[in-house]
Amino acid sequence: MRLGAVLFVFLPLFVTLSQQEPLMKADEGAVSLYQRVAKTVVAIHCDVKRKGRVASYVGSGVIISPDGEVLTVLSVVPPGAGNIRVALPGGAVYRARVLGYEERNTIVLLKLEGVNKPLPFAKLGSSSALRAGSFALAVANVYESEWREQEPTCTFGVVSGFYRLRHGDGNYWGTVMEIDAALNHGSDGGPVFNLRGEVIGIMILGYSYSRWLGCAIPIDQIKLVLDDIRHGHRVLPRYGLVIDEEEEGFEEGVRLARVGRKGPAYKAGLRTGDRILKVDDVDIGRAEQLAKEFTIVPPGTVLTLVVKRGGKTFTTKLKVGKWVLRGKRPEQEQAEVYVGFALREEKEGLFVEKIAPNSPASRAKLQVGDLVLEAAGKPVKTLEQFEELLEQMRPGQILRLVVLRDKKYTVEVELVLGRKKK
Repeated sequence: MRLGAVLFVFLPLFVTLSQQEPLMKADEGAVSLYQRVAKTVVAIHCDVKRKGRVASYVGSGVIISPDGEVLTVLSVVPPGAGNIRVALPGGAVYRARVLGYEERNTIVLLKLEGVNKPLPFAKLGSSSALRAGSFALAVANVYESEWREQEPTCTFGVVSGFYRLRHGDGNYWGTVMEIDAALNHGSDGGPVFNLRGEVIGIMILGYSYSRWLGCAIPIDQIKLVLDDIRHGHRVLPRYGLVIDEEEEGFEEGVRLARVGRKGPAYKAGLRTGDRILKVDDVDIGRAEQLAKEFTIVPPGTVLTLVVKRGGKTFTTKLKVGKWVLRGKRPEQEQAEVYVGFALREEKEGLFVEKIAPNSPASRAKLQVGDLVLEAAGKPVKTLEQFEELLEQMRPGQILRLVVLRDKKYTVEVELVLGRKKK
């Protein structure tokens, strides 16, 4: 056999052996990363009482301070939740209380009780520097792994992109970081880490109808409001503008009656008299439509606006600011929602009997005589079913109704839920 033939036969073996060392180092690095961050990931159980019945919730969270602050989401710990139990890797279980929450970001901050020694905690990183292709490690209490095996599960992947969640995507309407690491039951509230072991997002199971990958709330958006909710303050989106709700005419878009100096809108290049034609991919034709788009997004969201000024059209980016209401709210507050219409239960279903002026229902163009067929994607036939559904929702969320109008055709109506005055 000639030397050339020998080299040809053994070359793949030499290449394979030469590749083993970096692959082994990568494997060791991945295992080391998981072991380091897994200590900070917790399992969460809680109960919510509704009309004499108890609903149980389960999910994940991450410890972000040595004294036991835990970051999670509202789908794991809803407003009004009690009997909150948090399990750490290794089996230790703590009681917890709610420090605060922020509805539009759907995040909750808990505080573990009875902590008598510093706990392992995760450092919050930055999501602004991430790009498509950045590595991501998702760690969570999937299928109760932390309660049963006393350790969380992990999946590894990459960031596939950033986009706004739109219609049909659950209760979160802000920007999401999409990852291809697998998310499963129990992933809600779990952290996503970068290769440095820093939290870059908090997982939500708000899948898009048009996309199949997992979603996480970018950590920079959460950091913007974290200290405010730590002190129990309420945070609202802030724009620094006034929408012209009195304008009559057929000109396209919606006019801005005033744009305040130094506000987010002014910094984005908007001026008094500008007309908003589009918010992201949504065409704007009515004042109440623009108000809804501005109401539902969380502080920190970056919106793409198409604007008309003096016959010329341009596009600008607006980063939504925050307005902090510093009055401390009760830990277990369950704010009642306001819809602004009355229903009558009949054989055919739920008829809209009355609509209050200047209410969520009137702004959504609901009509007296409409027959409500579905609410929030679920069939409703009784008042009890409708009221139970409302109890699970919060002010500022979108309630989607499918109604039969004039006994001829169906219409989809979207209400921005208000807050019922006490």
